[in-house]
Amino acid sequence: MPRPREKIYPFFLGMAGCPGECVYCDQRRTADPGEVPSPAAVTAALDRDLDRAGPWTVAFYGGTFTGLPLDTIDAYLDAVRASRYADVIDGVRISTRPDMLDDDVLVVLDAGRVKTVELGVQSFDGGVLLAAGRGYTAGEAADACAAVKNAGLTLGVQLMVGLPGESKRAWHKSVEKTVEVQPEFVRLYPTLVVKSTELADEYAGGKYAPLELDEAVSRCADACERFLDAGIRVERVGLQEVPGLADQVVAGPYHPAFGDLVWTDVMRRRLEKALESRTGAVTVRANNRTLPALIGHERRNVRHFFEVRGIVLSVERGDGLGDYVVVVNQE
Repeated sequence: MPRPREKIYPFFLGMAGCPGECVYCDQRRTADPGEVPSPAAVTAALDRDLDRAGPWTVAFYGGTFTGLPLDTIDAYLDAVRASRYADVIDGVRISTRPDMLDDDVLVVLDAGRVKTVELGVQSFDGGVLLAAGRGYTAGEAADACAAVKNAGLTLGVQLMVGLPGESKRAWHKSVEKTVEVQPEFVRLYPTLVVKSTELADEYAGGKYAPLELDEAVSRCADACERFLDAGIRVERVGLQEVPGLADQVVAGPYHPAFGDLVWTDVMRRRLEKALESRTGAVTVRANNRTLPALIGHERRNVRHFFEVRGIVLSVERGDGLGDYVVVVNQE
């Protein structure tokens, strides 16, 4: 059965708690510190916007939550508990770095009803992490994943495709290591060359070559297929589209519908297997969440199978089917 959508109320912390600057990141230069909500503002927002049709999850995105001082972490978690809707808030999810977790922090998170920790691992290849300026090793990243799970928390992992020094083999290594650590979900992001970053300087000097769009899409589609087969949820593919993002990108596989392109590729591959040697008119069914990817971005899959295989696809909703499951009926 399709997974019910989680009701999330997000807060964005900018670069709060971040210990340094990675080669691809410009947020320290462009983020407005005034935009980071105070604990009091968190309580006020929850009291204003939530309702009792829960359960809700409060999420602290951006920044490095566990890089904040312990008393600040406590203050944010207390702010959630102080809301008049605390009884319908099922838990808290945070984002952080693998090298910003220790036993003291994990105790505070557990006491604060944190249920999900999303780790910005980005890569499980040591050379790639070094080139990206991440400041931790692949072993430390794996240990952090284990620590989250051993603490009884839900683990999420973020990966970035196309980082400096990353070969296709290194990307697949990161994907396989992610499967090994068994997170509940993953997010995948393309590496973009953004203005005013060290990576932009490397690109200008010919020291870094970003992935082409088609290659980035293909590598992410490989990863999505592997994660789906391993029972790992892919929560997001591609960057959140925000006003002005395109203007900041110097080079790299930027596309406003990057995730749609990836899922189109995934479903094209699945259709290739499902249709085998069939020709003519074929009806395919999928659930509501899968239908757009099945049809494809700008109807690419429908056009592909007609132009390449002579197959006329008729697409129908299939209630009760799981995500990215396709049922094929020959007409």
